[in-house]
Amino acid sequence: MILLIGNKGSFSLECYDFLLNSNHNDIKLIYASDLDATNISFITEGLNKYLECGTNHKVIYIGGEIKDAKLMPLHNFSIPVLLAEYCGQQNYQFILLGSLSQWGLIKWQYRTTIESSTPISAPYDEYSRTKQLCFKTISSSSAYNGYFICPASILNHKHQSGSLYTLRKIIGLRWVNLIFQFRGMISYCEREDVFSSINLALLSGELANNVIVSKSISANEVAKIKQNKIKERLTYALGFMAYHFFFIIGLKNYSQKIALLFTEVNFISNQTKS
Repeated sequence: MILLIGNKGSFSLECYDFLLNSNHNDIKLIYASDLDATNISFITEGLNKYLECGTNHKVIYIGGEIKDAKLMPLHNFSIPVLLAEYCGQQNYQFILLGSLSQWGLIKWQYRTTIESSTPISAPYDEYSRTKQLCFKTISSSSAYNGYFICPASILNHKHQSGSLYTLRKIIGLRWVNLIFQFRGMISYCEREDVFSSINLALLSGELANNVIVSKSISANEVAKIKQNKIKERLTYALGFMAYHFFFIIGLKNYSQKIALLFTEVNFISNQTKS
């Protein structure tokens, strides 16, 4: 049996429908809010209500918190770590929706490539901290199973948000386009890319892996403009100064966003090709 645990909303429902239509008929959707994540005993008791005795069960956690910093330690760390411990005890496959942010702060470089084996660096905000701590805890313990699927910004066409949409809005301003030219590599993926990766993980049956799901498009392609080296160099220089200013005053979250927008940071996908 497959147990899918997520937040209430369209993402969990779409993932459930996708897996159901991928011939996983033995799947059940429950919500993270229904779990008592106080300790491993309560997690075990809660999941045993849904999982009968057996050795081939699979648990998928696609929950998490991206807005409320107070809830991030619970939903991004405590719950997935306890689920991983539970699956490790039972020898179940555990698939976790991770994040590119678990690699931490991207330092200012002209060109950077992030792969699944790239060493992690210091976190840049609470979301990054909790996601990274979860990854380090699970991957460093032989008692846990962890199959991390780490997507780039997941496009939601009904509710437009994320780096790609933000860049399009910025470039849509005529005066911005006249003066600046961003040279960043924008990383993104579709919801179905994430669901397909989960499906591939289920079919593989692997207990541990670290998969990046990402496509990349240059800022120039998004803007649909020709390269202008003078404007590009000016924009790069301003980005360089802004990045270090925010870094020095401690606003690393802003410096991280600037690095992603003004430099070539390319996340190499393990499964979904550009």
